[in-house]
Formats: sequence, C-alpha cells, structure tokens
Amino acid sequence: MSTNNNGVVFYNVSINEFTHFHELQGLDTERCDFFTVVNREVFATCNNGLFSINVDTKRVNQHLNNQGVFEDYTSAFNTIASDEQGRIWFVGDTDLLYYYQPETLSLVQVDTGDTSFLGKAVLSFDTSERLWISAEDKVYLVERVDDNYRFSMVEQDVKHRPFFSVAEDYEGNIWFGGDTLLTYDSVNKKISYPYAMYPLLVNSKKNISDPIVDIASNEKGQLFVLSEEGVTSLTRYKDAISYLALGGKPRSYIEYMFNYGEGTPVFNINEQVLLYDDSTSKYIVAEGFSSLFKERYKVELMERLDNDTLIFVDSASRVYLAETNKSEVAELDMRKLGLPLVPNETQRNNVSSIILHENNNVIVSLLNDSSGIYRGTLDGEFDLIYPEVKVYSSLLASNGSVFFSVLDLGVLEYTKDKNWVVWNSLSDSRVSYSHCLIEGKNARIWTCDVNNGLGYLDVERKTIRYLDSEKIGGMTNLNGMVEDDEGYLWVIGNKGVVRYSPEDGSHILLGKESGISDNSFKDKGIYKISDGRLVVSGYNFNYLINTKLINPLLNNRLEAPLTAEIVETKITTKGGTTKESLPFMKSDLENNSFDVSYEDFLISFHFGVNDFSERNRLKFEYRLLGLDDEWLIAENGTATFSTLPAGEYSLETRVIDGLSHSVQPITRLPIKVHPPYWLTWQAYVLYVFLALISFYGVYRYRVLQLTRVNLQLEKAVLSRTQELTERTSELSESHTQISNLLAQKESLFANVSHEFRTPLTLILGPMSQLRPKLADDSDIQQFDMMQRNTKRLVQLVEQILELARLDTAVESPKQIYAIDSALGILVNSFKPLAELKSQEIVFTNHCSGGLELTADALEKILYNLLSNAIKYSPEGGTITVTGEQANNQYRLSIQDTGYGIPEDELETIFERFTRLEKTSEQLGSGLGLAVVKELVQANEGKIEVESELSKGTTFTVTFPLLSDFNENEATPLSDKLLALDSASELVTQTVNSSLALDTDSKSKESSKPVLLIIEDNQDMQTYIKQPLDSDYECITANNGQQGIDMAVEHIPDMILSDLMMPLKGGFEVVDHLRANELTAHIPITLLTAKGDDNSRLTGWQKTVDDYIAKPFNVEELKLRLSRLLTVRDIVKKRVTQQLGLQHNQEVDVTNEEEQPTLTFNSKRDEQFYNKLMQVIEDNYTDSQFGRPQAADALAVSERQLNRKLSAIVEYNFAELVRKHRLEKAKQLLLEGHQIGEVAYDVGFTSPSYFSRCFKAEFGLSPKELINRSL
Repeated sequence: MSTNNNGVVFYNVSINEFTHFHELQGLDTERCDFFTVVNREVFATCNNGLFSINVDTKRVNQHLNNQGVFEDYTSAFNTIASDEQGRIWFVGDTDLLYYYQPETLSLVQVDTGDTSFLGKAVLSFDTSERLWISAEDKVYLVERVDDNYRFSMVEQDVKHRPFFSVAEDYEGNIWFGGDTLLTYDSVNKKISYPYAMYPLLVNSKKNISDPIVDIASNEKGQLFVLSEEGVTSLTRYKDAISYLALGGKPRSYIEYMFNYGEGTPVFNINEQVLLYDDSTSKYIVAEGFSSLFKERYKVELMERLDNDTLIFVDSASRVYLAETNKSEVAELDMRKLGLPLVPNETQRNNVSSIILHENNNVIVSLLNDSSGIYRGTLDGEFDLIYPEVKVYSSLLASNGSVFFSVLDLGVLEYTKDKNWVVWNSLSDSRVSYSHCLIEGKNARIWTCDVNNGLGYLDVERKTIRYLDSEKIGGMTNLNGMVEDDEGYLWVIGNKGVVRYSPEDGSHILLGKESGISDNSFKDKGIYKISDGRLVVSGYNFNYLINTKLINPLLNNRLEAPLTAEIVETKITTKGGTTKESLPFMKSDLENNSFDVSYEDFLISFHFGVNDFSERNRLKFEYRLLGLDDEWLIAENGTATFSTLPAGEYSLETRVIDGLSHSVQPITRLPIKVHPPYWLTWQAYVLYVFLALISFYGVYRYRVLQLTRVNLQLEKAVLSRTQELTERTSELSESHTQISNLLAQKESLFANVSHEFRTPLTLILGPMSQLRPKLADDSDIQQFDMMQRNTKRLVQLVEQILELARLDTAVESPKQIYAIDSALGILVNSFKPLAELKSQEIVFTNHCSGGLELTADALEKILYNLLSNAIKYSPEGGTITVTGEQANNQYRLSIQDTGYGIPEDELETIFERFTRLEKTSEQLGSGLGLAVVKELVQANEGKIEVESELSKGTTFTVTFPLLSDFNENEATPLSDKLLALDSASELVTQTVNSSLALDTDSKSKESSKPVLLIIEDNQDMQTYIKQPLDSDYECITANNGQQGIDMAVEHIPDMILSDLMMPLKGGFEVVDHLRANELTAHIPITLLTAKGDDNSRLTGWQKTVDDYIAKPFNVEELKLRLSRLLTVRDIVKKRVTQQLGLQHNQEVDVTNEEEQPTLTFNSKRDEQFYNKLMQVIEDNYTDSQFGRPQAADALAVSERQLNRKLSAIVEYNFAELVRKHRLEKAKQLLLEGHQIGEVAYDVGFTSPSYFSRCFKAEFGLSPKELINRSL
C-alpha cells in the first residue's frame, strides 16, 4: 500500500503484521503509487524511479536510476504492468513504451512506430496477454504477433476524460474507469457506455463518483469500483439484469406494454407507441408504427383482434381500432354499441379489461358508475352479463373459461357453458382485488392480490388459497406476475422482485443488492417478451431480466454453501485493556489454537462471510464445545464469552442462510484458555516438591516424637501390665459374683413362683371340690369368676418365671421335634377353642424335617401365637397356619383376620407388658409376645410380623432345619400337653362380653334409678352389678367410648366408671360428659386401683362426684351411691321450689318484689334449662306444640329430654309448658285482653279448660284476676 509522505506499507495477512518501507529501509522517496508483483518481489513506481521490495527478505532495491527514462516526477503517475515472463512494462519520461527484465537488468524499448503515449499512461495485461494502454483520451491494444507487437487504437463512441484504471473481470470483460465507467464491446470492438448499468454510473454521491481510480472483481462475478466516494459493488447478476434506456434515459416511464407477436413488445412511453430493439436494448419507432401512431396516444390497454387489427384504450377511456395494414386509427363510439362509456380527459381510464371471446365476441369490463361485465361484438351490441362488479384484471384460460378479479368478491369464472362461478377465500384474509391473473403449469390459475399476496384457485375446495407472505419475501401488496419458460413465477411488489417456485415452494427476493433499485412498481408492470426475458416497469427504472441467464445463477444460489469466517477478535483484560486482531487465516483455523490468558476477561468474535452483497442479509450461529453444545444466534454477528474456565474448547460457527437448501459448513477454531500461573503444571510440580519437603520435615519430627513417646509407653506398659494383672483378678471375682447373682435371681423367681403356686393350688383344689355342692345360680356365677381369675394368676406367674429363665445365661436342655407330627398335634388341640367363636383353623405343612429347640419351646411359641389369633379374630374368622421350607430354614406363619396392628406400633409389640390400645379390652398381661421373641432368639431363630388394618396380622417364625434328621429321635408329643383352660376362658369371656353388652345396653324403663357401669373387666362388671341390681336399673359398657355413647343415649341417673380403660380412660369420660349439656348433671363416681393422692386431686379438679379405691366394700359403695342420689334430689327440689315461687306468688299488681333466682347444680344444667324455656317461649302459642317438637328443636330424643328434665326439676314437660302458658296469660289479662282471646293466644284449645287450669295454678279465676286489677 502506498502512502502520502510515508513510503510503502506492507501488510502480512497471515501474521497480521505491518512493515513500513521508507528512508531507513533504503526507499528514498516520499510517494509511490502503482505496483506489480514478479517472483515474490513487489515493484513500485515512485516519484524518483522504480523500486522493488523482496517480500521474504524485506530488502529494497532501486532500478533504472541511471537509464534516463524514469527521472521526472510525472513518471510516478504512470502505471506499470508485468507479463507472464516477469517483464515490467511501463511508459517512461520519453512517452515511449519499455519493458524491463529484472533478472538481467536489461531495458528494452518497444517499437511503437509513430505512436507515442502522451500524458498519464495506464497499462494492464488481460488473461490473453494482450496489453491495454490508455493515454489521455485514447486507448491502445498491443497484441503479440510472432516476435513483433501489433498496435491498434480502439474505437470509442463515448467522450471521456483520461482513464485512471483498466481491469479485466473474471468473465473476461474489460472495464475502464475515469470520470465514468466504460466497457469494451467485444462484438463491435469498441469502447461503449454500459446502458444496462446506467443507474450505478450516475455521477452522484449515492453511486460511483469522479474519478474511478481502480477496478477489481472476484470469483463470484462481483465487480468492485473504487472512487472518491468509496467502494461500489456491482451485482453478480449484472449480465442477467439490465436497465432499459431510451436515448440514454432509462427513467422513461412505461405506461403500458403489449406483446405484438412473436415476443416483440410494444411500449407506450411518454405517449409514444414504440417497439423494443433487441439488438441495441433501446426503444425505437419502428417502420409501420410511425405512420400508424402519428398522434401521441397514452395507451393503457391494447389487444389484437386479428393479424391486421388492434383495439386499444387511452387514459381518457377512448376506444380505438387500428388497422396495421392500412395504417389507419379510428375511434369507436361505444355508446352506440350499448356500452355506457363516455370519454373524459379528467378521469382515469374506466376500461379495465378487454377479452376476445369466441365467435368474434368481445368481453369488456368497466369501472365507472355502470361498472360490470359486458359481452358483444363491435358491429352489433353489448349486453350486461354481470352487473355491479369492478374488475381489475381478466384472463382467458386454456379451457375456454374467462376469469375476472373482482373488488371485494374474489375471482369470477365465466365458464364455456356461460355459467358463473365465484371463487373466494375461506380464511380471515381481507378480500380486495388482484392486478394479475395468469394460467400456470397444470392449468392452475394464479392471482396476485394487493392485500393478501400470492394465491391460486384450489379446484378441490373451490376457494382461493393464499400463500404465507414469507413464501414470497414477506410481500403482501403485489403489482403483477408472469410465468417464465421454466415454470417459475416472477412477482413484483412492495419489496422488489421475487422468483417463486410452485414445485418446491422456494423463493428468492431480488432487491437493491441484485440490481433492482425499485420497491414500487406499476400495476401489471411485469411483461414477458421473447427468449425468456422479462420487462419490469418500476417507478424509477425499467428493467430487463434474462431468465435463461439468471435462473441457473439463482438455482446455484439456492444450493450454495457459504462458509462463515472469523473476521475479527476483541479481548478485554481484567485491567480494562482491549486487544484486537484481524481475520484468522485458514491455516490458523486448521493447525493452531487460539490462546487466551486467564487475565482475558471478555473475548468477542465477529463473524463474516466472503460475499459482499450478502453481508447484511445473512446471520450466524455458534457454539463453544466444551462449554455448551447448544447452537446460539450470534447477535449482530458477534459471540462474546466472559471469564472462560481454563481448558481446551472448540468454537464452531456457521451461516444461517434462509435461501440455501444446503447444509452450511462449520468453521472451527480451537481455543485454549491457559490457567493462572498458580494452576500450571510447573506450579503443581512446585507444590508437590514443597509438600514432599513438608512431609519429610513432619515425618522427621514425628519420628523423634514417637521415639520419646515410645520410651514413655514402655514405662506405661510395664505399669499398666501390673495394673491389668490386678484388674484381671478383680474381674474374675466380679464374674463369680455375677454368676452367683444370676443363680440367686433364678432361685428367687423359682421360690417366688413356688410361694405363689402353693397358696394358689390350695385355693384351686378346694374350689374344684366345692363347685358341685353349689346350687344357687348367683353363687355358681361368682364361684366361676373366682376360679377363672385364680387360673389367670397361675398363668401370669408361669410367664414371669419363663422370662426369668430366658434372662439367665444357663443353657436349657434341647428337644427334637418332628415338624409334621408335632405341628399337627399342637394345631389340632386349638380347634375346640376356635369353634367356641365359630372360627376355622386351616393348617398346611410342606416340610417333613426336624427342629432342635429348647424343651417346650415350640409348644409355648405356638400356644401364645395361636391363642392371640383366636382371641383377636372376630367370630367366624379364619386362622391360617402354614409351614414351608426355604433353603435350610423352616418358616412357620400364623395369619389371622383380626383388627390388624398400626404400622407405628409394630416395633413395640414384642416389648414386655405392652398392650395395644385397639385390643386392650381383651384380657391379657402383655407378656405373651415377649416370651415368644425370647424363645425364638434363644433358638437362633427369627420372628417377623406383617399387618394391615381391618384385614389381619401375620406372624412368621423361622428356625434352622436339622441337617441329619431321624424321626425316631424326635420327642413324642401328647395332645394333652397344653393346659388350655386360660385360652378357653379368654374366648368364653369374649363371647359372654358380647352377649352381656347386647343385653345390658338395652335399659328398661322402671321406677328404679338408672346406673351406668363402665368397666372393661367382665368379672368386675358382674361383681359390681349383682349387689346393685336390687336398688338400681344397671346398664353396662365395656370401655370408655362405649360408656360416653350410652350415657348420651340413656341419660342415666348415676355413672360408676373405672379409671383405667381402653379407648378412653375415666378422666376422658368425665371431660366428655361434663362438656355435654345432656350429661353434665349426672353424678360420676370413679372406681380404680390407683388410690394415690395425685389421682384423687385430678379427679376432684375434673368435678368427679366421688372417688372409690379398689379393693372396696360393697356396702360402702351402696351408701356412697345412695348419698349422691339424695344430694341430687335435694338440688332438684330446690330448683322446683324456686320455680314454683315464680308461678304461685299471690296475684298483686302492686307487688314489685324481684322474682326468685333459680339455682342449679351446674352451669350446663342452667344452660339446658334456659334453652328449653327459649324453645317453649318461641312455640307456646301453638296449641299443637308438645314434647316431639321441643326434642327436635333441642336436637335430642324425647327420651333424652324426659330424662334430662326429670334430673334437674320435678316437673314433667307438659307441666312446665302449661305453667309457662298460664304465666303469659296472666300478663295478657292484666294488660286488659279478653279471656277467650287470651286462652287461644297462649295455646289453649278451650277457654273453659283454660279457666280451670288458671284457677288451679293461681287460686283465682281469670275474671277474678281482672276484677282485682281494676
């Protein structure tokens, strides 16, 4: 690159390096201008000679400094050129032509004859090795002929100033740049003006400006022109898209075009009817037309009637007939033919279409006040065949139908059978009108709408289907359309020219970058002429598009892959410094990585593509492999990354090209982000070295420390050894003591068991002898209760003794069981117990092996599990016992259909004295499952439990099988081995309890007070109930919740409840009953074995009436219950007396004493009484009001109402209502109301009955009360 006053600058693109050559490098000059390259040397003409610069060594040499041909300053403005032999050609100071051989340093003058090159000379070789020389306003062509050179002057038909540049493009065209751009016409062999490119050559700041100093082209066919205004790119389609000019005026407006025949277009331009000269690309006045169109016509519509006759319409709606063979033009009076058409100079043309129909008929469409479609002949009359429609375009189709584009209606079809068909759109698109209707391939009718865009007639649906506007470059306002010879649709509209392919739906928009400068076109402004060419009429320029040339280019464009390039990088460090670099070379992308320091905070890559005309339309996407695999859109063609972690990445980018069908290639740039110095491998080596040194130091220190400690330990070991010897002796003594204590514990339990068993045996023995001597049923019942509880005590003692044995470390004797026979005997012994509850035991065994267990272990395990299954399964349930072999284990499962065990309680059921709340109403000690678990674990077995609420529980016991089992070694079992009295008792109690509940829960109506006994132990219920039956009507409940329900239902006079019960305890029962108005008045006595002071205090705080501890004296219990009834009756009488005082006060209207206040036993009683009186107050006037209505209002039963009322007052319900009615009657009588009226108002059905009741209540009749009040 040459500079002004700074010599030559060399830029090495591969390494992004600039080198300046001036005086210091031996380039003793201020200005150099023109260059050529020969064998890695750059030759430049400077103001004081010819210089060469070696690209590799950067060495500068001066040439021809003593030859006298390169000394004048003006020589610096002469260009130089090099040929294929490496010779340098130039014009010297003598205006003669030379060539210089650098290798031999020889200078040769070329014989040019009489030709000299005055002024600034511009030289350029083309690819044919022809030398073009421009000097002043002349151009010479130098061609080599054998060993000589032939000079010829090139003919020119354009005046111009001297050229600054001569260049050849990739297509072999020669271009000249000076004050304008000219080209060499190889056909006519002269330099001419490129009319087809006129708009780009206008001398204005928007385009190429004087002077043109350089010209270049690329392999894509683009021509770049350098001027003072910058670089102008000429479209790659410059040969296929040209500009129509008339006398050098391409802006001539085409008002109308008509195809005269054989592709010859007729244009109306500036009211002149002209033909288009294909050879000169100009409009001409053709012979024959000059006499035919002598006058100026502004033709807007023209059709050929036959070979010699034309019909056309001008802008004033005048219709003419032109006979070309006679050169005559005559105006037609359309009104005489029946057409309502009046010419008017001030209005636009009102004839929108003319169609030559069959049988010499003509179809004319009008847009005036008489708009419609008319049909007739020019020598006859016209008829209106479709009224009141405005037609904007029409088409005679190949099937004989005529199609009309109609405003706001769609498309009308006039069939060959003279029928009308209406085509419109079913979409929400706004129907307007179309400027064009054409018939394409496969006879499809296409329409271009001014609002809806491109559409076609869908024959199957009988509708107009419009394409998505994106299919035609986003255009919706279309002005015209034609189909070329290859079947492509060419559409003009508000964004340019679009080529659309009906076959695959592809499209390409041709705009300014393609040479189409207009985005506004004349309606119907696209025409098809001969040889596949199209004429487009814009409001600025007219264009000629050669589809045969441009279609291959466009098809290649659709398939063209475009490679994205990284044209710029920008790095911002953490300190704020910005570093920029220029494009990467291909070698950089393939072989090297882009290195980034950890201090580089922001890294930006700008993408581009080597296609100047596409630069603004294309987009890019990228991804950084190693960070994210997802493709991202590069906004403004830039990808930015911040604080990348150290590592290796691969930046991939590619072009997003909506036009191309090809998969775009991916450009990859390896990126390596270096870690900070403290994370490099050298740093890690240093860290390891320091760590080893530190470790060694620590190791040495530790060795010394351990040596010292070792000495201390040796002393401590000696001391500790002596101490351990002493401790061993002490532990031996402790072990002996513990063994003695365990033996004493076992002996103690055995002695305690013996001490319990002896008196229990002495009790059970005489009892069994006395049993047959008893005759009275009540005595027998009490005797059986005593016997059952004594046996329970024996069983409890046995279980405690068994647990004590298991706790000791003494090994019990073993016993061998034959599984099949032993289980059969044990399970069968329980079937009678199950039958008492109508239960079924199903036993299945699939193993005939043997087990070695401690003596009686299998019997005790099965006894506890089966008795529990029977006890907790409902009547009619099923107990399933299953045995099976699993590997070397025997698995025994017992499944019941009982209550089930909650999941949160499964972990606690094997603990001692644990009983579940759901089953606590059944008799038991809570030791059975604890004994089972201890026995299973003592025999190296495992026990598991699974349970589901309301479905049952399954216990599974697993024992190891004997490897060598002989059935003869098994210990025989007797079916009488187990004493099942206790289990039988439990089942019997369950059944009796159910029966007792059914019997006792139904209280009988009697005069005796009702006593509710809440006790979970059936024997204790019986013991309490028998002595009290003579004085009370006793009903019983088996748990706290049942007791609450029965208290609410029966409203007993008294409640006697146990304190510790299942579901709800005694204190919970008290809380629920005291909170209920119906039961708040009932005296409650708690009966419990917990006689401590805290329990008593809690009872008094909860308003318990009495507290009796077990064991108790029956007579004392009777007296306490009687006392509570007496106290309740006293309270009831006091309330009744107070109530009576309210009603029976002496009738004295002057008495102002306050009414006596009612005093109840509790607030709940007072609340109930007040609610009852409010109900009576609300309903006393109703003569039908009685106990049922009051019970419903209080949400209680009649029985509950009676029981509650009798508990707090001595009046029954009827008496209480009658007293209230009479009290209200007394008030009404004192207010002056009539006796009969008052009787009915207070709910009496008879005045006489009212008077008798009134006198009985107050001691005087109603009349006497009235007289006394006067």
